[in-house]
Amino acid sequence: MSKKDLPKDAQYKGTRDVVIQDINFNLNNTKFIIHKYYSPFLGKVF
Repeated sequence: MSKKDLPKDAQYKGTRDVVIQDINFNLNNTKFIIHKYYSPFLGKVF
C-alpha cells in the first residue's frame, strides 16, 4: 500500500518490527519495519 492510497485523515502512528525466521541449513532472519497509519474517520489502521 502506498501513502497516496491512504485516506486524507490517516495519521502516522509509528512502526512495528516483524521478524520472520526461516530455518534451512543455516539460520536466516528477516526483519521488516512496517509503518502504521490510523484513520479516525474510518476507525481503521493501515
